[in-house]
Amino acid sequence: MKRVRNSILFLCILSINFAWAQNKTLSWDEFKTAIQQYHPIAQRADLLPKYAQAEVGLARAAFDPLIEAAQSEKYLQNVQYYATQNIALKLPLWYGIDVTTGTDNLLGQRLNPSDTKGELYYVGANVSLLRNLITDKRRTALRQAYLSEEMSQLERQVVLNDLLMDAAQVYWEWTKLYANRKIITEGVTNLQQRLQFIHENIVHGERAVIDSIELEATLQSFLTKRNQAELEWQNARLQISAFLWRMDGQSYELPADVNPFYDLTQFTSEEIFGLRKQSLQADPNNHPSIFWYDKKIGQLNLDQKLKRQELLPKLDLKYNYWMKANYPANAYSNYTFGMQFQMPLTLAFSRNQLKTVNLKLKEAELMKQDKQRQVNLKYQSYLNEASYLAQQLKAQEAAAVANKMLLDAERQKFTIGESSVFMINQREQKYLESLEKLIELKSKTLKVNQSLLWALGLLPTP
Repeated sequence: MKRVRNSILFLCILSINFAWAQNKTLSWDEFKTAIQQYHPIAQRADLLPKYAQAEVGLARAAFDPLIEAAQSEKYLQNVQYYATQNIALKLPLWYGIDVTTGTDNLLGQRLNPSDTKGELYYVGANVSLLRNLITDKRRTALRQAYLSEEMSQLERQVVLNDLLMDAAQVYWEWTKLYANRKIITEGVTNLQQRLQFIHENIVHGERAVIDSIELEATLQSFLTKRNQAELEWQNARLQISAFLWRMDGQSYELPADVNPFYDLTQFTSEEIFGLRKQSLQADPNNHPSIFWYDKKIGQLNLDQKLKRQELLPKLDLKYNYWMKANYPANAYSNYTFGMQFQMPLTLAFSRNQLKTVNLKLKEAELMKQDKQRQVNLKYQSYLNEASYLAQQLKAQEAAAVANKMLLDAERQKFTIGESSVFMINQREQKYLESLEKLIELKSKTLKVNQSLLWALGLLPTP
């Protein structure tokens, strides 16, 4: 039953993964989703949080309870000098306190006077009063590990953001070449139909032979352009395929009959501008690279706090309360108490460690300022380019409409004998050039839309 469920799940994922192969179209969202799920760089980026989670686990291990057991005996000339058994449980707590409990069982005939014969039970604690009171290495390491986990998520987002930026440029170039090929193919079809019409007119004596020669020359020029457009389209398909991978880790080549979901010959400027709203409402200061430096500075602040603690003298207290079987617990004051004080006279090591951390902290703050400036400049640069392209796009749309009207008028004049093949070819050439330039501007605008999202760090899908 489990194998059946796994097979059904595999088929469902496979059908989703290659839905565009059935629909014969590939949208940007489908392309982006496939990259985020199956591209090797994306999968490598998914490993970053897992590494960070392992670091958190390692840091938390410093607070794991520890059980110890030891046994030692000494016999010499049939005399039992001593036989000891020790079992202890240590519980590291958060605030620099270690709680211990256990038993000591001591037997023998040659014991030290300070040793207590028999089985004793104890519970006690080690407490740091100066150094390691506010923080220590294990607490700092755990806090830094949690920040590393957040940093890994931000780093993953940056890696995916850069990967999808490259993919977006390829996708919209592929979309542009598809529209160019479509326009040129339509132009070739129109020329072939017109040439057939001219041939029929020549047979009936209504047109001169020179008209067909001129039209055939123009047709050959268009056929050459169509071949070039076909070559560029096929190469763009290969570039698209470079970003596509199967769920089993094998590369995937996009079928030749799959076309872009967006037809730039029909895609209006209003629709293109509508895709830009998200990038105009976001703040570039929320870029994950900037947040990454915030987390890095947080780690260094924790390290700075630790190094300042290490400038303090070390004063540790140790207390154990002892209990013995068959002895009333409140009958005697059974305890051991100890104190340890330690302080370097020059503090040279700790002072230079703190100086190093302060320099790293200053460096991180400077790098954050630089990154913040770079992100804002890139975002503003793309905004300026988007504004310029918006004006150019509207002007080129008007030019394309005007050229289409001139071409239609010239065709009407041609049908009543008031125009020539040369004039129609000129008008059609001008119209196709305006369409190609319009598609180029649409493609650039769509690329800039993606560049704006990239500058904001918003290309990856959450």
